[in-house]
Amino acid sequence: MKFLMLYVIPFCGYRMTNFKIKKLNQPEYECIVWATSYNNPLDNIADIEKSLKTNRCSGKILFDFLLSNGISSDRFFECSFDGEKLESGSLQRVDSTNVSNSIQKISIDVLSKIKSLEDSVLLKADRFLLRKKKLRVF
Repeated sequence: MKFLMLYVIPFCGYRMTNFKIKKLNQPEYECIVWATSYNNPLDNIADIEKSLKTNRCSGKILFDFLLSNGISSDRFFECSFDGEKLESGSLQRVDSTNVSNSIQKISIDVLSKIKSLEDSVLLKADRFLLRKKKLRVF
């Protein structure tokens, strides 16, 4: 049986996903996609593609899986997006040392504000440091 990783909050009509997307003003990447829980956002690839298309993204997309993969070498991945579909053959791991400091700062700023950090794989101490924007993972 296959489960959909989207949550519906009753009574208000708002649909939460396990990812967040932001357009970047960076030359390396058009957009960044963050995991917002322990669930891997790529499990909802159709929803990601729809959101990327809505945000008029195309080109290289950076994925930050800190909340789903933890502090590991599998934190960052990149994939090409043609404006319609993610090109699965282009998905590759990116070493955190190759992600600019400005993008990592944006990531820490965004992730520190996520209310459901308890739903991540991060240890309690790491969640505390992330909320204080003092978590250093690069």
